[in-house]
Amino acid sequence: MTSRVEDCVSASQADFAYYASDLYNLPLADETNGMICYRQPVPQLDCNPLAIVTGVISEDEGGLHPTEDQCNELLTIQWPVLTRWFNEFFPDFTLPAKTGAEISAYMKTELKVWILQYGPSAMSADPLWQALINTFNSATLDWTKLLAWDGPTPGYSPDGSTTARFPAALEASVSGGKVQLALFNYFSTVCASACSFGPQCQMVKPGSVCTPPS
Repeated sequence: MTSRVEDCVSASQADFAYYASDLYNLPLADETNGMICYRQPVPQLDCNPLAIVTGVISEDEGGLHPTEDQCNELLTIQWPVLTRWFNEFFPDFTLPAKTGAEISAYMKTELKVWILQYGPSAMSADPLWQALINTFNSATLDWTKLLAWDGPTPGYSPDGSTTARFPAALEASVSGGKVQLALFNYFSTVCASACSFGPQCQMVKPGSVCTPPS
């Protein structure tokens, strides 16, 4: 019998699972690009330690095929570590005043999915990750001046004037349309006035004031 996620995990985990499902249609029930469940990488080992936590996971030539219950068991084990790294990376993460609980949960879920998918080690060591983390951890962040875009050369602006590159792995996901950019663009007003991001605004918000004339 399949259990409801809210019966098996804490309220915060249930929120994460719900919003991760809504954002990315997670959990991954079929191994995809070496990831399962909530975008956790599958260990590249001769023996699979996941079975110790979840029990035997169905496997065939297409990879692993966990059930939703197994994904929730894995998330339960990882939750304390995930929460610890979220608090370490983003101790000052603050959304604009009067941001609703639902939008806040979406934004935090995005960041937690990054931690699960790309790992704390990479996010701690890579200068591009550090710059991105610092952007969202800044106590002086002006959310209206954030902007991010996909396309062949994805990137973001932390302040409405300068540009920055995504970390390589995240850049590939953004370019492939696998990353939500609402974290950057939900409160952005960059494209609502004259700016230096005409081509980018054309991708983000066609018809904006900042879109160059045809």
